[in-house]
Amino acid sequence: MIQLEFTKAPNEELLGLWHWGSSYLTFGGKGVPVSSVELAEIEIVKGEILFKPLPNLEFYLINGKRSTQPRHLQMNDQISFHNISFKIISFYESHFPNKNDDLKAKLNGLKVTEDSLLDIIGL
Repeated sequence: MIQLEFTKAPNEELLGLWHWGSSYLTFGGKGVPVSSVELAEIEIVKGEILFKPLPNLEFYLINGKRSTQPRHLQMNDQISFHNISFKIISFYESHFPNKNDDLKAKLNGLKVTEDSLLDIIGL
């Protein structure tokens, strides 16, 4: 989950507090509508939030200081680039079950019950 407060944006409808249920967010392109091309990404990895500029973004400001490299962010950090500015309000890593998680759960269930299928699949 990522929660941002936009203080400057190309579209007034984007201003204010926004909440995304995902641990990954793209600015531009098909992501947050700030540009027709992808400019940057935010990703939560191991409990930390990482801002990654993409090749279309020459530089960005983090708390008023210029940067060109990926940076770990903290709550209340202010990020600015192009015609957008936002503050990190809160974040935590969201986990949505995927097919691999489902298969692991089924395998663990087979192991608990000592199912004969384990012999067939060689476990």
